[in-house]
Amino acid sequence: MAVQTDGGRDSAASTLPYNDLELVETAVQTTVGPRLQGQTCRDCGQNMLGRRYVCSGCMSSELDQSLFGPFGSLYSYTVVRVSPKFAEAQLMGYVDLDEGVRLLALISADPDVLRCDLPVELVIGSDWYFKTSETKSAAETDD
Repeated sequence: MAVQTDGGRDSAASTLPYNDLELVETAVQTTVGPRLQGQTCRDCGQNMLGRRYVCSGCMSSELDQSLFGPFGSLYSYTVVRVSPKFAEAQLMGYVDLDEGVRLLALISADPDVLRCDLPVELVIGSDWYFKTSETKSAAETDD
């Protein structure tokens, strides 16, 4: 049974997630190469991907714009065989960026060479993804 608060609202409504993420372009090409946009909390130092209204660690609103990447390591990965966006199987993986941010991203690599802790690098093309040091991006193979 739901507990009622003033006004007849369900108390569970106060525990709903807070929408703290503003929609912005995640990957950007900078003068020093591809980077992911994010923020760093001035109060607790946590790095976060995307543009946020509050820190996901301490709820502070004291945030600075930051750029992350392009290097990280593969934390874990899987092959996605069913997708509404892609006709063929796709490699997806959790990448730990050098700045401490973990994100889910497309991986461009031979599945046989993938292993946890493998170094990866951000690539921006028509979409953004990570490649391993054993993989050349489409731009590198067009030479």
